Formats: sequence, structure tokens, C-alpha cells
Amino acid sequence: MLGCRINFAPKYWLILYFHLRTSHICNRVPQLKEHNIYAVYDSPSSLQRNDAASEIEAAMNTAIVCFLFDFIGIFSGSSLFINKVNLLQIILHFAGGILLATYIQDAWAFTSLWPLVIAFNMTSALVEASVLFGLHVLKVANTGD
Repeated sequence: MLGCRINFAPKYWLILYFHLRTSHICNRVPQLKEHNIYAVYDSPSSLQRNDAASEIEAAMNTAIVCFLFDFIGIFSGSSLFINKVNLLQIILHFAGGILLATYIQDAWAFTSLWPLVIAFNMTSALVEASVLFGLHVLKVANTGD
């Protein structure tokens, strides 16, 4: 058997882009926010609508900051060839992108957005931050796997 290694890097780019675009759509289309707000409140007051819109925006901005950690890891080359990290992030971003698309399509309650951000974006950012910390602060050698 040949000693061939699978490189997940190209797949990681594609999945990360899909998840980022879905997050961008969710954050930038005002009508989508309204559907998610009306999923919680039958007739929201202006205060409830503003609070809910602020919560949606905060969750999506947190997701964007988490994506920045992923991009820093990719562009610096720190985690680009660590297959276990890439596979975990592919799974997280794929599941996050699918669930976020479902959140948009089915107009889930806006209160369900934070669990998605925590489960998929923050977990991935924490893994990436751990890799960056290990490589650049603790000076652990990057052997790929």
C-alpha cells in the first residue's frame, strides 16, 4: 500500500467559505431577521424588535470574529496541513453552514442563533486559537499530524 496522505486543505476552504457566506446572508438581509423575530413574538413591540435585532447582530458579529481566527490559521499556514484539525473544522463548518441555512430557510426563532454560533463557530475558533497558541507561544513543532 502506498503511503498516500489525504490533504483536507482545499475542502476546508470550500466549507469555510460556504459557512461564512451563509452567516453573511443571515446578518445582512433585514427581512430574514424579521422572520426570526416573529418566530418568537406574535406582535413584537419596537423595543423587543430592536433587542432581538441587536442579539442577532451580536451573534453574527461574534461568528465573524471566530471566522477571523480560522482565516489567520489558514493564511499563516499554522493549521493548514494539520489534517485532524482540518477534518474537525470541515465537520464543524459543514454542519454549521447546513444548520444556519436551515435557520434562514425555516425562519427559526432568533434565540436559537447563539447555540449555533457557540457550537460551530466558537468551537472551531477555540481549536484554531489552541493551534496558534501551541505553535507560536509554546513553540510546539508542526509535524502535520
